[in-house]
Amino acid sequence: SLLTPVAMSTFGQQQLEALMGFPVALAFHGVSRAFHPITAAHPGTWKGKPVTSKDGAKRAVGAGGRTVILRTDRYVFRKNYPAWFRVLRPVLAAHPDVVAIAHTVPRDDDGRGNIWQLISREPGATPAGINGWGEAVWEHPQFKLTGWHDSYLGLSDDELNVLYNAADLVVSPTMAEGFGLTLAEALACGVPVVATDYSAVAEVVGPGGVLIRPGALITNPYAHEWALVDEQAMSAAVERLIAKPALRRELGAAGRRHVARFTWTQAVDVFDGLLRAAQPPEAIPEAVA
Repeated sequence: SLLTPVAMSTFGQQQLEALMGFPVALAFHGVSRAFHPITAAHPGTWKGKPVTSKDGAKRAVGAGGRTVILRTDRYVFRKNYPAWFRVLRPVLAAHPDVVAIAHTVPRDDDGRGNIWQLISREPGATPAGINGWGEAVWEHPQFKLTGWHDSYLGLSDDELNVLYNAADLVVSPTMAEGFGLTLAEALACGVPVVATDYSAVAEVVGPGGVLIRPGALITNPYAHEWALVDEQAMSAAVERLIAKPALRRELGAAGRRHVARFTWTQAVDVFDGLLRAAQPPEAIPEAVA
C-alpha cells in the first residue's frame, strides 16, 4: 500500500514537499454548486422559502437595507478574530448603516475564550445576560452573531448560500489557510473578499478581492510561520470597497470566474488516479457501463 499526503493548494504542496523531501500530489478543494449568485431565474432557499434577490437575502438574515460585512469560519486563534474587530472598528464608526456578521461558534474549542469578550470591548456594546456556561453575553448594534450553530450541521448549503448572498464583502484577517474554502464559497456567490496575502489565500481569492500584505510573522506551536495582517491597510481597503459598490461588483464577478476552476469532479479525478496508481492492475475493477 502507498501512504502519501495530498495537498489542497500549491502553497500546501510546497510546504509538504520541503518538509518530506519527495513530490506530493495536489487536489484543490471543490466548491459546491449550491453556492451561486441569487437571482429570480436562479433563486435561493431560506427556511424552505424562496429568495430571489440580494435584497431578499439581506431581509432573510435580518439585515434588510444594510451593507453587510461577513465572515464564516471557526472562532479559533489562527483566524485572528481580534484583528477582525480592530480592522472593522473605524469602518463601522464611520458607517452606521454597515453591519458586520460573524457566522461562527462563539466559544473557542481550545479554551482561548469566547467572541462575546471581544464584542464587550467595542464602543456601544451592552450586556445581554449570562449563557448556559456561566459566561457573560454581549450585544452590539453593528457586530452581530448569527447564532445558527445550534448543531454540528449549522446551516444547510442552500441557507449558507443565502447568507453569502446577503453579504456585500467578506473580510478575513486570517493568519494562514491551507485552502480557504469559505472564501472560495463567497466568491462563487459573487461576493468580493479582503484577506491576508499569505499562505493559500492568494490562490483562492485571485482577482476576486483585495489582498493585504502581512505586517509581521509569528511562529506557531508547530514551528511554521503565521502572518499578522497590516490592520491599517486592511481597514483602508474595506473602507474603499464600502464606498464603491461598482468595484465590489467587478471584483465579485472576477472572483466567481476564478473559483469556477475549483470543482469536486477535479478532486475526485486526482484521487482516483492516485488510488489506481497505487494498486496492481489486477486489483483495479472494470468500469461499469
